[in-house]
Amino acid sequence: MAASAFDLLRSSQLRSRHAPHFGEVAESVEASGSLDALRPRGRLQSGAVGTDERLGLWWLVQESELLFFPMPGPQWPPCAVQALPEEVSLSARCVAPLTGPVQQGPHGPHGTRGPSAVAVFADMRVAVFPHGGRVDLPRPAGMPLGQAPLFVHSAAAHPWPDAVGVVLVVGTQAGRLFSLFLRQNGDTFEAEAGSLWPCAPSEGGFRNLFKRVRRSLIGADSSQQDVDAASAEAPLLVQAVEVLAAPAGVGNAGALFAVLAWSEERLAYYAHPRSTAAAELLWSIPIRDLVTGGPSTRLLSVRFCQGADTDGLLVLFAGEVANAGSSSLLARLPWASRVSPPRSGADAISVGPAPPLQHPGSQTNGAPVSFLTTFGEGAVVAVRARGERYSMCMVRLLKDGLRVGEQQMVDTGIVGLALLPEGGVSTGHVQVLTPHGLLDVPQEMPDRFAVSQADEAALEKLSIPDSFLQVAHELYATGREAQSTTLCARGFSQHGAQAMLAAVEKRTQLLLDAPATSGARWRGVSDDAAARHLLFDKARDLEQWLCFLDEAGVWTRMGGAPNVVAAQQAAAEAGPAAETWLLLILLLLLLLLLLLVVLLLLLILLLLFLLLLSLWLLVVVVIVVVCDWFDL
Repeated sequence: MAASAFDLLRSSQLRSRHAPHFGEVAESVEASGSLDALRPRGRLQSGAVGTDERLGLWWLVQESELLFFPMPGPQWPPCAVQALPEEVSLSARCVAPLTGPVQQGPHGPHGTRGPSAVAVFADMRVAVFPHGGRVDLPRPAGMPLGQAPLFVHSAAAHPWPDAVGVVLVVGTQAGRLFSLFLRQNGDTFEAEAGSLWPCAPSEGGFRNLFKRVRRSLIGADSSQQDVDAASAEAPLLVQAVEVLAAPAGVGNAGALFAVLAWSEERLAYYAHPRSTAAAELLWSIPIRDLVTGGPSTRLLSVRFCQGADTDGLLVLFAGEVANAGSSSLLARLPWASRVSPPRSGADAISVGPAPPLQHPGSQTNGAPVSFLTTFGEGAVVAVRARGERYSMCMVRLLKDGLRVGEQQMVDTGIVGLALLPEGGVSTGHVQVLTPHGLLDVPQEMPDRFAVSQADEAALEKLSIPDSFLQVAHELYATGREAQSTTLCARGFSQHGAQAMLAAVEKRTQLLLDAPATSGARWRGVSDDAAARHLLFDKARDLEQWLCFLDEAGVWTRMGGAPNVVAAQQAAAEAGPAAETWLLLILLLLLLLLLLLVVLLLLLILLLLFLLLLSLWLLVVVVIVVVCDWFDL
């Protein structure tokens, strides 16, 4: 495939990258010699991993340490390492980062401090991690009894005037929500918990009071009107939330922030006042009243999308599709007024298979069944198909509807998904966090990476894993990294991890085999010179091959495929093997040069000896002649 001058320039820049600086926290850990001991061993568990795409961070709870990593860029060392208290239990979903890494004035990257965060432990104790330290707080006053945390999100600044602090939204394993007010007082912090938020429209008020009393005494009526009323008043057991900005409007001008909360059956909307009181439940509606998916409709995830004309909600749900059975569907519902639910009736598109059933709160123990993230004009959906296999696709948010891109299969499993801003791209850049590390997944080839008609024809002829790897490696070698990674993703999606693993082993052996020297290039060249040049070329090709396997995400996509460790070891040893032969030849050349120097020195010594001998003979002859001349 032809490479442009820009591609060749990118390939040269690819070889001269510099490792970034990671700040004081990572430096202190590295200086203490314990950095390697903190490196994750084995697979990353979903309950120990959290992500925040707004700050571009992900974190790992590992034994007694809390490690923060940047979402884009190199993944080691971590940008911050925090020690956790002894004998505590912490879920990654109960960590809420407040800020990213902060630069301390005009000192460059060496003045960078780690991110600040708040953690709520299983016993409802709170720990604050300001930049570089940890402050342990007792159980806050007003904490609800009999509740255990499920997730924590930072929502807004503290509502009190002149107070420095933050408001956190805490979800419990019982499906309830409450506010946690954290305020800084000098070098210390104070935490106060609010009351539980209402989970039903009639909770805490006199609306429909007599109907509820009648149902409690004589039972529910069989009329459809009462059945619908009972459904509307069903409590919401929250499984996930999204924090939104304060809603606009006359009736909600004093709101501090808003929250979208949902379970598999219901979707609700809260507005939090500018005080320490509980949030107000503005509306709660069953999901079957918003979308059409049959009796088995399950709400998977919701995201707020702000449009130029009107706002809307992206609703990901599992339901029935005509002539297709169960599948995962995505719909964009117009949402003009915050005080009322969005309008129903929007057309839904299929974005993948229907995920397996889950129980409330199962995300804390097992992997999530779905992911939905948005940025600008794009959204990314990932749905678990079976086992650890996920179906992922890109969705364009157009004015006339939704357009689904090519679906990719991720065999390694997914524990985090983010769509990060990228310069000049209105749809962002996809970052997938797998149990084996961070995976960079490009979208479909945009116009700036457009390929020629000849290249498109070559791509269409790819049918076996070997050809996918060969063409992807050629693209990487010429600096077209995005196309190379996209092609690898297609290969894994079509053939699976095991077939691609066999192709990696085969191509590694091909690179190790000595190439032929019968061409015109080697005509008239001695065997020793040809061997030296071939070893130089082989070492360079193997080094580039190893970089391609790592940066194109080949090893990460392999996941836990059988024999993947042996293949990684063979590929890693291939480069040093060629380098060893090269070093041996260089050593032999050096020994030969030393031998020539020694022979030259011996020749010089011999010449000096002959010269001295000649001078001595000359002196003897002169003495004999003189003695004979004077009859001495």
